[in-house]
Amino acid sequence: MGKVKKRRNNGHKSVVPPTGGPTQAEIEAATMKDIREVPQFLSGLTSLQGSVREATCVALASYFGGDDQNSIDKAKLLQKMLNGGLLKKLLPCMVDELKLVRLHSLGALRNISVAGGLDVCEFMTSQDIITPCIKLIGEYATDDNLGATQSKDVHAFQILEQVFSLLTNLSESCSIALMQITHQRSLVLPALFKCLPIKAAPSMQLEAIKLMLVLSENNPEWNNTIHAEAAYQQSLLQLLQAQDNSLNLRLTTVGAVINLPQVLENAQSIAVLMPVLKAAIAYDAAAVVAQAQQASESIPVAAEAISNAEIITENENDINREQMEKANKAQHIIKSWKENVHVLTLGLELISNMVASGDDDEDEEEWGSDDEEGMEQAAQTLAQGQTFAANQSVPSQIFAAENILAHVYGMLQSLVVIPPQIHADIGNILHLNFANLFSVEDFAIIRERTCSCLANLLLAASRAELEATCNLTQVFQNLMTLYTNVQGVASDRDIASIIMAAVNAVITRSAENLPLECSNDLLGLIVNCAQNSNASVEARTGAIRVLGSLGQKPHSLGENKVLGTCMGQLLADTDLQVVCEVLNALFDIYSDETYDQVFFELNFLATLEHVGAGMKAKIKSEAKSLDRDLIAHSKETRLNLLRFIKYKKQHRR
Repeated sequence: MGKVKKRRNNGHKSVVPPTGGPTQAEIEAATMKDIREVPQFLSGLTSLQGSVREATCVALASYFGGDDQNSIDKAKLLQKMLNGGLLKKLLPCMVDELKLVRLHSLGALRNISVAGGLDVCEFMTSQDIITPCIKLIGEYATDDNLGATQSKDVHAFQILEQVFSLLTNLSESCSIALMQITHQRSLVLPALFKCLPIKAAPSMQLEAIKLMLVLSENNPEWNNTIHAEAAYQQSLLQLLQAQDNSLNLRLTTVGAVINLPQVLENAQSIAVLMPVLKAAIAYDAAAVVAQAQQASESIPVAAEAISNAEIITENENDINREQMEKANKAQHIIKSWKENVHVLTLGLELISNMVASGDDDEDEEEWGSDDEEGMEQAAQTLAQGQTFAANQSVPSQIFAAENILAHVYGMLQSLVVIPPQIHADIGNILHLNFANLFSVEDFAIIRERTCSCLANLLLAASRAELEATCNLTQVFQNLMTLYTNVQGVASDRDIASIIMAAVNAVITRSAENLPLECSNDLLGLIVNCAQNSNASVEARTGAIRVLGSLGQKPHSLGENKVLGTCMGQLLADTDLQVVCEVLNALFDIYSDETYDQVFFELNFLATLEHVGAGMKAKIKSEAKSLDRDLIAHSKETRLNLLRFIKYKKQHRR
């Protein structure tokens, strides 16, 4: 009794689930069709048999919902399906007479919107996907479906969850989708606020507030409608203050609230948000490492448990139950880790956005004419050593009182000593859907958001707060140590560019005569980043911006010659964006006459004239392939270059 038999039982695949849905065999058969013949597979979406339509939708959702949903092969297959009329056949399934067909078609569209990216989302919007989504919201977000406990419809919760998630993906990727949903706000907003208090459906709640957050970003029409309705504001306040709501739900609500008019200008409003924000960014380095290690170790446990669960025994309640309990526990650990990472990084992002909220409206000063007047003003500004005007907005004042800068700086210090890679060896189990839920990407995004938040907090802090909280030299050293640590880590995230932005914030604040020591070794790392053709353009331009900021600080002629030589070499780069950044740095460094001796010794005039001619030719020859914004930026930079050359010629000794 209880002896394990080493054979696999496939009989369960033909058993009809108690929900009346498709059998496992039907799902697998539908999944195989798309590989062999796309037209044959898509015909399942228009089958007269509801179980076939449902199985086809489930197969689509499963295929495009795996961990490799962004793979090249799946992208090619998706494009082939779209060309074969996928949306024409799938969109009607959203309003199918069978609820399960509706549900799984929405799941398929949700996954396709993620796997397909921006282009597919735009195509889906052009095929009028918003209309059936709005219809479903109007049909299911009713008092009958969401009201009394005895009449709640589980399918309504599930369908609304999928609709909200799909609309979130579309709105993030396509401005037309956002505009169309905003146009329907008289229907969508009341529906969302009906769904938000439904604690019996936490997944639907979360997707509803996520959609609210996305729709509130840079959308005055949407936000003004909420601002004008006291009941809406009261509902959001209740979500924030309900302690039994998940921290993720409350934090996402904060993201939507800070986009509303006048919230960031009101100290009392921000004070209401602070408990949630502080809870989100609570950080214990030892606990984080321990949880990360536990999640890492849970991956092979879950893999083995799932594998063993397929081996049947004579006593069904013996091995199978034990293995499934192990799998569920392991997956719960991994899921908890992922959710904690999301909450932490979202909290950092929101704080960063709050202190930077006024920066978008600040226009940079430009030279007003083609003579040397603008250059003279710039030179006088540098000569007078004007201090950096920290943005003492209401959020930055409250964050200062709550010691948020000190907390985030402490996070940076702890991240420096955490090993760059903490993850399990999952190379042998990547075939499992959940196997790569945990990876170095989690720590990569924590590092990225921490540095970004720190940069904005440094720029917004008062001088008194800076002096009381951190030493700029130590901050600089920690950032560059972190930069060194992440160089050997394979990651899709461009952490180097974020670190360089934070370093530039340190340099900028040091202009207030705050002490900052930069060793030659660390400066060498910045130069190497600027010159590294394998680094991202954002990282390289960030490093060049740092060098330009350092060049504006008082230094010797010898140091300036080293810096000028480095900049001169970068002018030969083939990337137009890099060249533009180098030119802007040179404008800042040599706008006055302090370093004219080096400027003319390095023969910069001839070099810059040559660069100007090369830029004109490159812009003209590659206009069709270059980004429109880059072309505009390049033309503006070249115009400033011509003015700069004229200015320096007039001041040649």
